[in-house]
Amino acid sequence: MPRSFNWHNATQFLGALNDNVFRWLLVFFLINLLGDDKAAAVSSKTGAVFVVPFLLFTPLAGIVADRFSKRNIIVITKFAELVLMVLGLLAFYSGMQWAVYTVLFLMCTQSAFFGPCKYGVIPELVHKDQISRANSFMEGMTYLAIVIGTALAPWLADSLKLNFTLASVTCVLLAAVGFLASLRIEKTPPMAANETLAEQFSIAELSRVLKTIRGDKYLLMTVLASAYFMLLGGFAQINMIPFGMEVCGYTFIKSGYLFLIAAIGIGVGSYWAGKLSGRSVEFGIVPMGAIGMAVSAIILGLIGFTGQVENVGLTAVFVMIFIFGISCGLFIVPIHAFIQIRAPEAIRGKIVAASSFLGWIGVLIASGMIGLFCDVLGVLSSTMFLGLGILTLILAVAAIIILPDFLVRLILVLLTRTIYRIRTHGEENVPAEGPALIVSNH
Repeated sequence: MPRSFNWHNATQFLGALNDNVFRWLLVFFLINLLGDDKAAAVSSKTGAVFVVPFLLFTPLAGIVADRFSKRNIIVITKFAELVLMVLGLLAFYSGMQWAVYTVLFLMCTQSAFFGPCKYGVIPELVHKDQISRANSFMEGMTYLAIVIGTALAPWLADSLKLNFTLASVTCVLLAAVGFLASLRIEKTPPMAANETLAEQFSIAELSRVLKTIRGDKYLLMTVLASAYFMLLGGFAQINMIPFGMEVCGYTFIKSGYLFLIAAIGIGVGSYWAGKLSGRSVEFGIVPMGAIGMAVSAIILGLIGFTGQVENVGLTAVFVMIFIFGISCGLFIVPIHAFIQIRAPEAIRGKIVAASSFLGWIGVLIASGMIGLFCDVLGVLSSTMFLGLGILTLILAVAAIIILPDFLVRLILVLLTRTIYRIRTHGEENVPAEGPALIVSNH
């Protein structure tokens, strides 16, 4: 991989790690401040504050990503992150709720502007035949950051005896290193320098972007699939805590560690997706990932719904969560790579932003589903897994029917990878696009 991409990957890794550490420290800080009985209210309010900036600013972020150099935007947002982490330290020191919520809102605003550039800049930093591998590295490092951040935050809070001001020094250091790493990314030109922000910034622009790509059914379905993945991921993360409490008999804090298993699985699945895709975007593994997510979610639901966790053991639950994570990685890496390759350069940032905006709506819907069905109607978390697994399976089958070549590619991938071991030499001599002449030497 080019050195510039490696610095970009390091930059986003440090950012994702910092986001998770700060968010969990904030949740622990508020629960410690308000009492254990307010844990559910804190989680709900924090989730809302976390999502709203992405819904508000993602449309503008996509336009800015096309209007200006993505590299410059990354550097500016990383500097803003450093400033915000210093403010976060002061907010923890003050002990005021409104202060920490304000910093969280601003931090998510910074992340909203970083998001379209995070993926949109990849085709500008790597060769076209490296995009799939680059996305697999990016996804793997992102979820590694989630794993480390989710484990590091409670460790810091516990080892420092709930001194959140001192714990937040870690966030300041991570932001500083991330800013320095962003400076090493090579400069990139703006893709649509002639467009003006005033003419383009509106929610209606998202509708126009979707209409623009409506003629490309592959790209449109990929954008929708990316949004559904965020809904599914948001649901799994939120539902994992009540699932751990109801099915596994864990405490609230211990149940949160179940998502670590899924995050590790996503990292492994992302790596496999990159290996299977090679130089191209291997869409055949997308339905494989979708079916894996559906089946593992259904099995998790059945285990909890039938109360058989005592018979099958917690190990089976852990394995299903891990398989769910692997399937997520297999599903999302080709999706992101295809959007970057297929999207026209001039509006790539807008398309990535539109997909992200729809995805954050999905996260909000997932939060609403958990609140409505679990809190209000009293539906078990295992039943929620069962229902969403069935829905995912239906959508996967429908996608295969609409685009049957997905099924053909899936079968060919499975047969090829099972029966043959293929070694390719001189692959770099074949262009990623355009014609090539291959002449047999015997």
